[in-house]
Amino acid sequence: MLICVGTSSAIHADVVYLSDNTEITGTATKVGDKVNIVTRGGKVVTVNQSNVLYIARGPVDYSAPPKKEEKPASGFVAILPATQPASSPTVTTTPSPDEKTPTPNQPLVSAQTGFPSVEPQKSSLLCPESNIFTLMRKRPGLSGSTRTNLERQISYYRALLHDRKRKLSDSSSDWLGPDDYVRRRKAFETYLDEANNDFSKVKKLTRRTQRQQRQRYLENGRKKLTQAAQVWGDPLIRRFLLGVAAIQGRSLERAEMLLRDCIRQAPEIAVFHQARGMGLMELDRYDDALESFGAMVELEPDSITAVNIFRRAIQAVPGSEIRSPKYKTAEALLGQFKKIRTDTPNPERTTWLFPNRRVTVSSLSLPIPPMDRLTFRQTIAVPVGPKLLLVDQTALTGAEKILMRLTDGRVVPCSIVRRENNFTLITVPGFSFTPVAFEKQADIQPGLLATAWTTNIMQEMGSQPRSFPIRLGEIEEKIAKVSPGTAPGESAGPVFSKEGKLLGMIAGKTDATKDSTSDIMYTSDEFQKLMRHATRYKPRTSRLPDRIRSPQAVIGKTFLVETVASEKFAEPAGK
Repeated sequence: MLICVGTSSAIHADVVYLSDNTEITGTATKVGDKVNIVTRGGKVVTVNQSNVLYIARGPVDYSAPPKKEEKPASGFVAILPATQPASSPTVTTTPSPDEKTPTPNQPLVSAQTGFPSVEPQKSSLLCPESNIFTLMRKRPGLSGSTRTNLERQISYYRALLHDRKRKLSDSSSDWLGPDDYVRRRKAFETYLDEANNDFSKVKKLTRRTQRQQRQRYLENGRKKLTQAAQVWGDPLIRRFLLGVAAIQGRSLERAEMLLRDCIRQAPEIAVFHQARGMGLMELDRYDDALESFGAMVELEPDSITAVNIFRRAIQAVPGSEIRSPKYKTAEALLGQFKKIRTDTPNPERTTWLFPNRRVTVSSLSLPIPPMDRLTFRQTIAVPVGPKLLLVDQTALTGAEKILMRLTDGRVVPCSIVRRENNFTLITVPGFSFTPVAFEKQADIQPGLLATAWTTNIMQEMGSQPRSFPIRLGEIEEKIAKVSPGTAPGESAGPVFSKEGKLLGMIAGKTDATKDSTSDIMYTSDEFQKLMRHATRYKPRTSRLPDRIRSPQAVIGKTFLVETVASEKFAEPAGK
């Protein structure tokens, strides 16, 4: 993550990986086209930015000591991005409305605008809407030419949003539209066809005298896999494909580096954990591989394919390693699934676990991703029943995967139960919650002080939830005016009284095409239909692998919910 300050950018990193396969440990700072690394001994090393493959960041240092984490029941934790502390998604107490000191759950607020500062996960934001929201937060207090220039920038990004464009990478100035993604996918498929053609020739060259010719075709095919991966439009999917190509090319350390970075950015994607586990198995790092495969199963608990991949990985561990605690943990997790339909593996084929889709290809090749690009959003959920949580509908629009972050660092899947107006009920299979108490409608009066919770709707803007004090104003037809409201780009979230009772949901500001929206709160009357459904809700029995485990109780009033949406663009008509 590069945080711009003046003409330089500070990168909170632990390891800088260079193109010559070396690495430097320290704290890096980008200045122009150079990167300065201050090592732990105080030595300053300067390298060209073009020689930096990527920077693996260490954990964020918060002033308050983190809570001691309880070990997950499964023993496997999906790797978290360094911008999000493991303890922040679950909140066990509701701060007083008059609290003004920023905490780990409350990002710093600009003194000039009153809006929270944006802490992007990368040096630049890839989505136009993220740039628009960031600029809109700078509006208050601006005038004259400075305001005019800012409005021009907003108009520029709105044009990009209208054209459905996305930045090629955080270090690029190129913006890709739907046609560009289609062209890049075609180029990917062309390279892939050439690689597969070389691999098919390898299979035909079976005689010992043809060994050199076979090796030549194999190397050419592997190079074309890398070429194919490099042209994919979405930067995160591109990095994943490069990691898989590195596994095929036997560059296993590079593969592990690329795939670990994918997981740091998006721990909710099971296929990233699957690919990393495959590479680690090749490196004989069995404990780490089982941990990756375990995280994959936790993200895809209803997938027979995922369970069988995990089972085969456990079986592949040599006898000398089976006394390992992580091996025992893996066995315990596998033991939670009963009546698993054991499949017969085909060593020449690999099934990849993309979000809500399965792609099976030759084990020598790359999968063709079923989407051109991914979008990651988030919102705050509040438990309103033992098995149900209330969330803002906006963040769930088009979502193919919905996941929740737990206190112990796990990212677990959720499912939608019911939608109504602006809100949605979700459930988290295998987990139970303590419902919040609702404030009586008659006690919700103008002038009441309360605490609102929200977060950036776009994950790339930063994943930290924040709370802030508000005061209720005029109340009319289930809607109360509030001051202040959410900042541009923040999702709807729960509002609590001083006693910790739920008053309603503060409205988000998530439409990047609109200049302003009202600062309001929906009172609990707005979602009474959902509440009545919550009282009658009974979980459905899964039709897929039965999992034997006791429901795990989760403590907290607010939880971070993340969503994954994908897009695949059609080729323009007439082409």
